Amino acid sequence: MTVTGGLGHARIELAVTDAETASVQLYRVASGDTVDPDTDAVGDPVSVTPGLTTTIIDGDATRVTLVADGDFGSAGGWTLGANWAIAGGQAQHTAGVADSLTLAVSLTAGASYRLAVVVTGRTAGSVTPAFTGGTTVTGAALDANGTHFLELTAETGNTTLELAASSDFDGALTLVVLYRATAASAPAGAWDYHLAPVNVDNVRAALTAALSTTVY
Repeated sequence: MTVTGGLGHARIELAVTDAETASVQLYRVASGDTVDPDTDAVGDPVSVTPGLTTTIIDGDATRVTLVADGDFGSAGGWTLGANWAIAGGQAQHTAGVADSLTLAVSLTAGASYRLAVVVTGRTAGSVTPAFTGGTTVTGAALDANGTHFLELTAETGNTTLELAASSDFDGALTLVVLYRATAASAPAGAWDYHLAPVNVDNVRAALTAALSTTVY
């Protein structure tokens, strides 16, 4: 069994070897949590065929990021303030000036967008994400290292993703992901996935060990 996280979804690949297994029940819990079978099941049991590999999608696998250079492999379409620099797979901000990293994006007013930002090397300051152009939509300040997940609803006239560094921010960004969320999107975050095989008599076996991934 393998689990791969993506934008709004996780992909589970399972090779079924037990001839008595008729279906499997998927469970999702926050990383490190214990499974509660009554509340953590994802959908109904999925039918499987012994001897074949089954693919299960938790969420919406059709989502596409609006940030082409979100891994900072190149500067791409980013516009950099004076104290920002992109090199070596990251966007580094040097403390001393409050300025922004911006990118033109196509947004639909009233739609919800998921944003994920990975911050590293920070010892002071923060970065605040926003949609600008028209009515500004501002997210929470990111003032710690790690992966941050936000959801912003676009307003009329929004045309730009802005990541505004405070003057004392001395960290770097290594990943920025932005996509339009749907009702089918799996929740963003760090998750553990488990499966419980179900036999032809509808008896569930013990849970598999946790496989961890991140859904953006």
